[in-house]
Amino acid sequence: MQAVANGTFNPQASLPVNAEGEQEGSLQLQLSVVSSKSFRMGHVVIKNPGLGENYEGVSVGQTSWHIEAAVERLHGFRPTRCVVTYEIFGGP
Repeated sequence: MQAVANGTFNPQASLPVNAEGEQEGSLQLQLSVVSSKSFRMGHVVIKNPGLGENYEGVSVGQTSWHIEAAVERLHGFRPTRCVVTYEIFGGP
């Protein structure tokens, strides 16, 4: 099973600019697929276990995006939520 997400950047993807006027860092999308069902492992309760995850790089100036993640099948757990995050790494 696959989780698929698409979207657009408005404005287009960009990086922060340092004091010298140069762009710094890198851009990345992350797609996480989680279940709302909790389970217990010994004395630890796992809430919203992850069932799939993927990362994709983003280019400066990019206006649209597409990301896919394989979803692990676990007996008794269904994917209930997909979360897409957009992050800048290594900026000023």
